[in-house]
Amino acid sequence: MKTKSIKGKPGIRIKENGKFIVFKLLAGRRMTKEFLTLREAEAWKRDDESFELKVNGKSPSSNEASITFKDVYAQYLEEGMVELTDYTIYKKKLRMSHFLPNLFAVKMSEMNGRIILKHLQDMKLLVNHESRRCNFDKDLKDLSSIFNWYDEEILPFPNPIRRKHFKAGRIKTVDKRKKDFPPEALPEVGAHMRKDFRYLMLIQFLLGARIGEASAINDQTVDFGRGTIDLSETIVWIKGSPHHVKGTKSNNPNKKVMTPLIREMLLELKKERPPGCKFFFHHKGKMLRYQMIREEINKALILSGYGDYSGTHILRHSMGSYSRKEAGLDTAQAMLSHSSARQTEGYARLDVNEKVTGVILRAEKLFEKSVTKLQPKCNQEQNVVNF
Repeated sequence: MKTKSIKGKPGIRIKENGKFIVFKLLAGRRMTKEFLTLREAEAWKRDDESFELKVNGKSPSSNEASITFKDVYAQYLEEGMVELTDYTIYKKKLRMSHFLPNLFAVKMSEMNGRIILKHLQDMKLLVNHESRRCNFDKDLKDLSSIFNWYDEEILPFPNPIRRKHFKAGRIKTVDKRKKDFPPEALPEVGAHMRKDFRYLMLIQFLLGARIGEASAINDQTVDFGRGTIDLSETIVWIKGSPHHVKGTKSNNPNKKVMTPLIREMLLELKKERPPGCKFFFHHKGKMLRYQMIREEINKALILSGYGDYSGTHILRHSMGSYSRKEAGLDTAQAMLSHSSARQTEGYARLDVNEKVTGVILRAEKLFEKSVTKLQPKCNQEQNVVNF
């Protein structure tokens, strides 16, 4: 049976049947041994003969049929999210706690696509169709992550989630929202907003922040002495309720300079807030609910004639596009605190024709003055015009 090498795992190869074969020297002799999982193979390679893989206290090799999805889920919470940011773990756990419990009793040996389809149908019956939820895409991706982790770390397991499950998880279709909001229209939109919400909108745009990051600005993240704002905290809204979290979606360092206009707005907000409140944006001293923010900005967009836009994330897209147009993709990436330029391209859109025209115009400036001043020199003998 053919085997393939595994990158970064010398001495361990994977067979066509999915088993792992390990080669190592023991007392000068070349020994081999097969394992169901890579973790077991690596442990034997390290001479850890006492290693025994367990799923929530159960040994899969001896009693695979007894392992339930609840066992796998419990193990995944402990080991499967270590590389994720605190913010992502927090959001993921909250989503999974609502979507997954009805699958806990299912044995992994019996888990299949039909069970997941039935689960989606049951979950859709519980959805309030007046809510903003459109699908179960994120929930299915969370579930798929658990299955993939189980397959890679515990036992070979074919992930049963397919495209049909995402189609079955659709609750309603919505029109694709416009995102290229013109930044020069912000004063006009702000004229229809309450002052504190207007300041929130402007600061979110100027910092290129997510709405949760802008709403979480507080005494600990603002340094008036050094003139900086640290966007390392966020507010997460779960079913409308705000939760203050240290850490953001990307967890990249994101400290911004406080411009004179931002300083003026923050000082004014600080002076007007009630005693004991550390947040600059609040409602009667408590964290803002997302519904209040969304309703305020959507109402202002409609009143100012921009009703084809909605939500707060258009401000982040708008600053991304503005940054890229003014200073290039790398500056837009830094402004949005993205890990990769490819991610930034999805936010900072630039019309291709506009880019080409801009290059031509900049190229013309290299020689436009000298070209118009040149006079042809005639070489009468050769009857040739030279410049």
